[in-house]
Amino acid sequence: MPRLSRSDLLSAVVLAAVFAVSAYGCIAFTAVHERVASLWIPNALAIGSLLRNPLRPAAVTILTCAIANVLVNLLVDDSLPLASALALANAVEIVVVVWLLRSLCGMSPDLGSGRTVMFVVSAAVVGALASSLVAGFAFAPLGTLPSLAKMQAWLFADSLSILVLLPVVLIGIDAWRDRRWPPRDGAQRWLAIVAIVLVGTVLVFGQSRFPFLFLVSPLIVYATFSGGMLGTAVAVLIVTIVAIFATAMNSGPITLVIGGDHARILAIQTFLAANVLMGLPIAALLSAKRRAHDDAVRARDYAQEILDNVSEVIFRTDEVGRWTMLNPAWEELTGFTLRESIGSPIHTSLHPDDR
Repeated sequence: MPRLSRSDLLSAVVLAAVFAVSAYGCIAFTAVHERVASLWIPNALAIGSLLRNPLRPAAVTILTCAIANVLVNLLVDDSLPLASALALANAVEIVVVVWLLRSLCGMSPDLGSGRTVMFVVSAAVVGALASSLVAGFAFAPLGTLPSLAKMQAWLFADSLSILVLLPVVLIGIDAWRDRRWPPRDGAQRWLAIVAIVLVGTVLVFGQSRFPFLFLVSPLIVYATFSGGMLGTAVAVLIVTIVAIFATAMNSGPITLVIGGDHARILAIQTFLAANVLMGLPIAALLSAKRRAHDDAVRARDYAQEILDNVSEVIFRTDEVGRWTMLNPAWEELTGFTLRESIGSPIHTSLHPDDR
């Protein structure tokens, strides 16, 4: 088990504080289905932190977040048993998702792999399902069966929240560590990404007459092709903020959804999850292509370094007997320059007795 340091403890406390603030906000603003929050941000934050800090003691992080969860639940007038049981449900979800992703994808999953994206979806559903079972029994009075409606609401809210937010959290942590945001080069490109996605999303959610949600997908694709994984995360974050704010102001296509606030929030999450699941595989393919290109460049440079430093002449000719490639050893051996030799017939560079 990793040793607990002061910095680890401080990080766990800070994460617990962020967990508490986000938990209170989600409960206060989205708990419209008999105490079940329709949007649940904290678990995605905790899962992302654990996945990107594999050497940090996970038990301490989970414990501090659970304590924060209990305190928030008490603050919103839950009884101590209910507050503790719901905190346990969230802890179970965090543990299950982290364990599954580490088991399937390694200690620090790489979203640049299409398989990882698929495993994130699976882990989100399994983790939320396990959590909903615990929460269902927590809500049920003694001697009664859990409410399927509450379990379903919990399952949908948590799984969709993880699908939408976990990739954004992971990409954001990676970008911060690599200092890729804000990028020093390509500032105009990133300004264009932000401006186009923001303006396009505002136009879509600035009206409530037409169901123009499908127009957001091209914006996500554009951001993905222009900015890769980070572009996808930035676009999803912009769309999420605009969509939630507009819907709260009773504006945008989501207001056409029938069923009240709970149905609207689930519609937003489903819409965002669909766009994430569309953008991430594209970004993964682009990332794989970029890695393959970088590997090819490194291999070429390595081979060129060998050619430049070997003492023997290495050459290649075409079918009609012209030099097409010569290494620097040719100049030292013959006195002919590479520039004048490449493209010329072989016999012009050979001694008459060797022709």
